[in-house]
Amino acid sequence: MMYPRLKLARNLLTDDGVIFISIDDNEVHNLRKVCDEVFGESNFCSHVIWQKRYTRSNNTIEFTNVLESVLVYSKTEFFEVNLLPRTKDADERYSNPDNDERGLWKGAFLNPATPSQRPNLCYTITNPHTGKSTTPSTNAWRRSLTEYLKLQEEHKLYWGKDKSASVPSIKMFLSEARGLTPTNFWDHIYAGNTDNGTKELEELLKNKYFDFPKPTLLIKRILEHSTENQCIILDFFSGSSTTAHATMQLNAEDGGNRKFIMVQLPEATDEKSEAYKAGYKNICEIGKERIRRAGKAIVNGQLTMINEKKEKLEKMVNGQLLMVNEKWTFPENALVEETAENLLQEINHLQLTINHLDTGFRVYSLAESNMKDVYYRPQDYDQKQLALFADNIKPDRTADDLLAQVMLDWGLPLSYKIEQISIDNKQVFKVAQNSLFACFDEGINEAFAKEIAKEKPLRVVFKDSSFADNSAKENVKQLLKQLSSDTEMKVI
Repeated sequence: MMYPRLKLARNLLTDDGVIFISIDDNEVHNLRKVCDEVFGESNFCSHVIWQKRYTRSNNTIEFTNVLESVLVYSKTEFFEVNLLPRTKDADERYSNPDNDERGLWKGAFLNPATPSQRPNLCYTITNPHTGKSTTPSTNAWRRSLTEYLKLQEEHKLYWGKDKSASVPSIKMFLSEARGLTPTNFWDHIYAGNTDNGTKELEELLKNKYFDFPKPTLLIKRILEHSTENQCIILDFFSGSSTTAHATMQLNAEDGGNRKFIMVQLPEATDEKSEAYKAGYKNICEIGKERIRRAGKAIVNGQLTMINEKKEKLEKMVNGQLLMVNEKWTFPENALVEETAENLLQEINHLQLTINHLDTGFRVYSLAESNMKDVYYRPQDYDQKQLALFADNIKPDRTADDLLAQVMLDWGLPLSYKIEQISIDNKQVFKVAQNSLFACFDEGINEAFAKEIAKEKPLRVVFKDSSFADNSAKENVKQLLKQLSSDTEMKVI
């Protein structure tokens, strides 16, 4: 079951893409073998252990399972894991015992680590203060001679308080420190647990309709470690759509524009379950409702934070706060302290995030072609049958169905903005401004073509049956070519 899905997943990944696969102990060893074959052993990134629960069960004589595995594979060597923001605890490890004007630093080892046959790692160093020399025997220094001499020239070697150490420490300055590398153990505080996931969904839907959903914090950690602001995230076992929830939440926090694609079989809910009684006939319905409510909850949460900060700020400046060009600001004569300025920046950052936060989504289901199947050769038709095939589109298909197929055929993302406008009393779909105009109404004629041409669309599409005859179709085509030469016309 997993092998073909993983093969397809690999093909869908970008060259710097990565996949995270959650699995329990029973099958993790098999999954590792399958992934090694599909992605290649060299593209194995990590075997993350997630603490999915933190309480033991005393109702069994077996071990209580509190851990779950997350296998991480990249498509190629181009994937780089994102570093974490530095913590207060990490920064507190830096000091400045010699009052170096460059600021806080901590010492890194130069001492021999492991045996080495590399001559550039085996050399003699001399303490410039005592004149004593030290040479490693079978082991090697951690830096090459070239690197050592550069550190010496940059005064980044520390020989101890009394300057008598036989081997120096290397000064690593806080100002030059990078972010923190993530570890492969994620405890429940860092990545949430199954109880968190259950409570989150229950609070949103006002009842328990789904068993053991993943916590949004776990998925958010995955996204933080692997995505940039413009990435597309695909979850092809989406369940209750935790991944969509986490994506919107992270976008709200860092101003990102990540997009999500959730894929889920319409697995029916048990007729005796609370979900079924509440109107959720399948898992997809639960996921859709979760995304709707999560989007509203995230926006409301951002607004609450803005209002709390505004109240605090207004007290500091005696109510002197204005909205100018969608940004909060102070009157020109207001006297404010640095703390108030910082608070105002936080408010405007939150406001900007809300203004650009996209919590909308579209739902598509797989279907067969919109076009009728042809079972007859031309010579098998008779005059009575021709009327049956005057329209080559299946009768149960809507304009939305046809638009989706046209967008896919033309390679246009289904996430593009779609507007419905009226031109010459006909319904027209306007996709991504002028990228595509689609009209599937009847009676397409030259008058309508003149109105469409004014908009200068890049592409325009009609139904074949929308024209009175072939002459009308050709006239519209030639008129569009004359009035809007860059417009490409398609007929389905």
